[in-house]
Amino acid sequence: MGSDDKNRITLDIYGTPYKFVGQSSTNHIRLVAAQVSEQMHKMAVNFPQLDTTRLAVLTAVNMADENFKLKQEWEEERKARQNNQELAQYRKLQSDHEQLKNEYRISMERVEGHKQKEQSLMDDYRKLLEEHESLKTEYQEAKERFESDKHGEHSIHENFRKLQEEYKKLQNEYNEWIELSERDQPRHN
Repeated sequence: MGSDDKNRITLDIYGTPYKFVGQSSTNHIRLVAAQVSEQMHKMAVNFPQLDTTRLAVLTAVNMADENFKLKQEWEEERKARQNNQELAQYRKLQSDHEQLKNEYRISMERVEGHKQKEQSLMDDYRKLLEEHESLKTEYQEAKERFESDKHGEHSIHENFRKLQEEYKKLQNEYNEWIELSERDQPRHN
């Protein structure tokens, strides 16, 4: 607000007119002036011997005292509210902390369970590896036996073929011998 935007008003305080200029609303200025005038009238009843200046100073001191007490009360209430908020936050943090501890405990139990399962799986894996190695060895031995048997079978077939050839030779020799022996025998008619 510029200087032209200020509110101007003339008010009576304890029988004397005063001109007020300010940025507060005229209604607010009236309320403040009425409060001061009322307080001065109350003081005048209790202290009729005081002149206006001393009455004004005493009223100002009393109003300042009331203002100071109200500020203290307000500050104490503000601190109490703040303490209550901080206490509520503390309790919330405690609750959250307990909840996190429980979640952590549950998580650790799960982790422990997973570790046990993992250990069991590792034991099963080792057993399977041992079985695999054993089966691999058995397979290798069986393969070697098969190769050996296959080679032996080939050898048997080769021997069989040779024996067949030898048998044919012997058969041929035998047949030749029979023929020769039949020729050499006299014929009887």
